Amino acid sequence: MATLFNHLEAPDRLASLPLLSAPGRPTGDLGPVLGIDIFHQTVPLDPWRLKEQRGIKAPSFVILGELDHGKTTFNLTWMQRLMLLSGRDNRPLRIVVEDSKLNDGQAEYGPVVQEKFGAQQLEMINARLNIFDPEMRMTTTQKLRVVESILEHLRERPIEDRERAVLTAGLRRLEQLPPKHQTPQGLMRLINDPTQIVPTMPDGTPIRVSRRDYEEAAELMVHGLGQLYGGRFGYMFGGEQSLADYLQQPVVSLDYSNIDERQLSLLLALIFMWRAFASENKDERFRTDVLFADENHEMWKYPAYARAMHHMLKILRASGVAVVLNSHRINDYRTTESPLAMNALSDIGGWFIGRQEHRDAIDTVEFLRLPKGMVETITSLKVGNFVFAVPGRSHTVFKLLVSEEDLALSNTNAATERMLGA
Repeated sequence: MATLFNHLEAPDRLASLPLLSAPGRPTGDLGPVLGIDIFHQTVPLDPWRLKEQRGIKAPSFVILGELDHGKTTFNLTWMQRLMLLSGRDNRPLRIVVEDSKLNDGQAEYGPVVQEKFGAQQLEMINARLNIFDPEMRMTTTQKLRVVESILEHLRERPIEDRERAVLTAGLRRLEQLPPKHQTPQGLMRLINDPTQIVPTMPDGTPIRVSRRDYEEAAELMVHGLGQLYGGRFGYMFGGEQSLADYLQQPVVSLDYSNIDERQLSLLLALIFMWRAFASENKDERFRTDVLFADENHEMWKYPAYARAMHHMLKILRASGVAVVLNSHRINDYRTTESPLAMNALSDIGGWFIGRQEHRDAIDTVEFLRLPKGMVETITSLKVGNFVFAVPGRSHTVFKLLVSEEDLALSNTNAATERMLGA
């Protein structure tokens, strides 16, 4: 639905629309709404209805905009109203909040989500996770992908064929042990004893490996896995703890405070792989309906994170999961020099754009193939005003409709007070 108006008139027209809705949740013909545009047509809250209404290929979205211009209020309002909807099986929606973009060492959404929705939070710095967690019910191939990704991250080089053969055989033998022994330490013990395993390829085909090659590969694997039990990664991975219970909460929000960038990229890669594998395996215990990711674009420069995030987004979209990413500008992704980051953006169905500076607005308009006149509209947007755009096809300008309860929930920054005067 393309809007036909002078783009410079949009902010003035929106200013005449009410910001505060009546008590309760604002609704329209298609149920609860996010906002209302200058023609008084509503923007549906339900991401699947929004997908159908606008004819986009998947319920995947990005929210762009400057700091303190309403993104936090937008996200929290959307999260809160989604909790009133039913999922695909008539159960409450399961919402995942990946808040890895830390402000002064603290998560932006985590404390609010924890207080409002009763989401239990686990301090990931002390998680002591088992990367082979039996509760995640991974296949041998999936476990191999996990350990390959982690070792490549730690050693900054790809896994060799002989190393892959030793790992695969070790994992097959590991799966025969009681669950409590299915840990990286258990794998290291097996690899150190060549009488316990027969090197194989991932498809199970035995291969000939000389004793010298085996010993060298085993030593490299044991050294690599040993890094998970000491130094900067020991408190996160040096144990037998499971995230399975946390990942089954109605609202999932994990605390990434006090974790440095390199630690965070590896931890997120592991969690993203687990989510993707659960979806691939149709494991309903970890069913996700909506993923909100206050995305830390700098993570894309780490290959393990980039591959895991890219794969998870594709799997979730193919499964009909609604995905909502957040960032300030398109150029944030370009600066990572990650082809996977830009490829992930090309799969996005709809874009919510808040106010941006002129250069950033130009980049957004060019990337989304919008009319050039939209640059002035985007730079003139007031707090709480957004453009919803489908790349190369349609766009509309709308005002976020919020209730007093919504504003109270999102009273976390200066934008909330400014929004009342927008």
